[in-house]
Parts: sequence; structure tokens; C-alpha cells
Amino acid sequence: MERRLYSRWNPNPISKILATLALGLTMIRQNAPVSLLLSVGIFVLAFGLLGRWRTSLRILVFFLLVLFLTSFTELERVPFALKWLFSILIMMKFFFLPIIAGKFFVETSDPGTVMASLEALHMPSKLTIPFAVMYRFFPAFAKEREHIKTAMKLRGVTPKNPLKYLEYVAVPLLISSAQVADDIAMAAETRCIADPCPKVRYQAASLGVADVVFLGSLAAVLLGGMMYGSL
Repeated sequence: MERRLYSRWNPNPISKILATLALGLTMIRQNAPVSLLLSVGIFVLAFGLLGRWRTSLRILVFFLLVLFLTSFTELERVPFALKWLFSILIMMKFFFLPIIAGKFFVETSDPGTVMASLEALHMPSKLTIPFAVMYRFFPAFAKEREHIKTAMKLRGVTPKNPLKYLEYVAVPLLISSAQVADDIAMAAETRCIADPCPKVRYQAASLGVADVVFLGSLAAVLLGGMMYGSL
């Protein structure tokens, strides 16, 4: 699966950052439903080309569920117990595209390539160094959480007892996360991440055909949706 990160179909992190920022504008002005569906379809295809078809299917099914929900005015006929659930799902439609774009960036970008991309944009080291440490922290934190949950499950500790679960899972996770952060910081310092000299990267931060297709298709869909929505 990790080899797919270096596939020719994987856009550069710069393109993913630009896509995330551009799709953040959809929270201010919603496009036509067809435009939203096509935008999600681009990410579904992008995840699939990188071997994440299960993620693609979950994204598509969830978005179709949210997209075809009734409007807020029609929720008056729904029982009160379900109104809050439908309202939350409908509100998620406004944040869906930026969240998916961020998910695509985090899950399909190699830390080294991200650093090379930020350096190509001439970002200051005061920004890139904390970002590099933070970017490496969350995957390590997620793995540690799964290990602790598995260990507690074998010992019969489940969420059915919230207080016991909090004590035996959350507390070790907090202690472990502090240790993980220290290890990542020491590893980064060992590699002289703060040295101002030019770094040698295994992956170059260059734009290719995948970036042109990815950004071009997203721009066409979003602009078309805005123009269609204004008619």
C-alpha cells in the first residue's frame, strides 16, 4: 500500500494543499448538487487509483446519503428524535469537501515529499519544522491508540464501562502520546532538521500530469457549479 504513495497518479502535496484551500470556499458558497457530486467523484477516483477503494466506497455512500436528504423545511414532518440527526448530516454537506480534501492530503502524502514541497514554496523553517513533527505525530499516535485498544480488549476492557475504559485506555494513551512526541522530536533533531543548509530529498517536489489533471478537473467542476448556481 505504501508504494502507491509514489504512484504517478498521486498528485504533489502542493496540489493537494491548493485543492484543500480552494474547496474551503465551498463552505461560504454552496455549488450545485451536480458540481458537489462530481467533486466528490474526483476524490473517489483519486483514492481508488492509489489502491484505497474501500475508502472511496465509504466516501461515495456517505456523501450520497447526505446529498439526497430532505431540506431543513421538510424536516418539520420528521419525528423530533430524528431531527437533530438529520440536521447534523445536512450541515456536514457544507464541510464535506474540505474534510475529504484534507483527508486525501494527509493519507496519501509522504512526509518527505511534503517537506520538499514546503521548501519549494520557500516556507520559513519556523513553519515547516513544527509541521513536519506534527505530520509524523498523528500516524504514530493512531497506531499507538490501536495497540492500546487491542491490548485492553484482550483484557476485557470495553466501552460498555466508560469509567473503566477511560482509565485503562485514555490515561495510557496520553502518557504514550507524550513519549511519541519526544521520540519524533529527537529523531528530527538527530537528522539536523533545523540546519539551514540545503536538504537532499528522495522525492522531488515537481508538478506532473497528475497535478494538471487533478487541479484542472477540480477547477472546471467548481467554476461550472458556481456559474450554474448563479443562473
